[in-house]
Amino acid sequence: MRQKTILVVSEHVGNWGAERSTCSLAAYMKKMGHHVVVVIPRKGKILELLDENELEYQICFFKGWVYYSRRNIFKWLAILLLNAIQLFKLVYLFKKRGINPDVVYSNTLVHEFGIKLANHYSIPHVQHIRENVDTFGMKFYRGYKRAMEIISMNSSKVICTCGAIEKRYHADIPQSILTHEYNGVPICQYREKGNVNYGILQTLFVGRIDEDKRPLD
Repeated sequence: MRQKTILVVSEHVGNWGAERSTCSLAAYMKKMGHHVVVVIPRKGKILELLDENELEYQICFFKGWVYYSRRNIFKWLAILLLNAIQLFKLVYLFKKRGINPDVVYSNTLVHEFGIKLANHYSIPHVQHIRENVDTFGMKFYRGYKRAMEIISMNSSKVICTCGAIEKRYHADIPQSILTHEYNGVPICQYREKGNVNYGILQTLFVGRIDEDKRPLD
């Protein structure tokens, strides 16, 4: 299998589930023999995950296309200008480093920078949707309908984190490219203190009880 250079674009830079899942996927692709470069807009706790997984990264300050309160057209115009400048800056940095990407993977719905990057290189783009816009109150500067059209027209595959998320976007994204893939749950050993009744299934949920997270699965 020919080695491919995969750009993983993440606007989130914390050390939460989305970042952990993204870095785990990037580490797996690297293990499969691909050249993986993670693009992040700023420093954050994600650097710990990148170092832990020995992942290559490039910081390029870009902004997303969602807002949560009132739409500010001037802010949106500033974001468009900023992202255009940063796109060419990133391309220049990649050229200096000898990086020629084959695929762009956007790990979240909150930005279109990955799409712009893929279009610049004329290479495939993969969109990973982790968020339900209804749950998080997300709004798009371009409008929801237009945002879905942009994702649909510019993505080779749209992956949702679960069946509930896929169902949410079922009517807005072509079925030919829409699918879902649950995050992997690693098997680990643990030490149990106290008496255990092995005749009863014991389960511990840690996290938000929400249909999007599919805790019953």
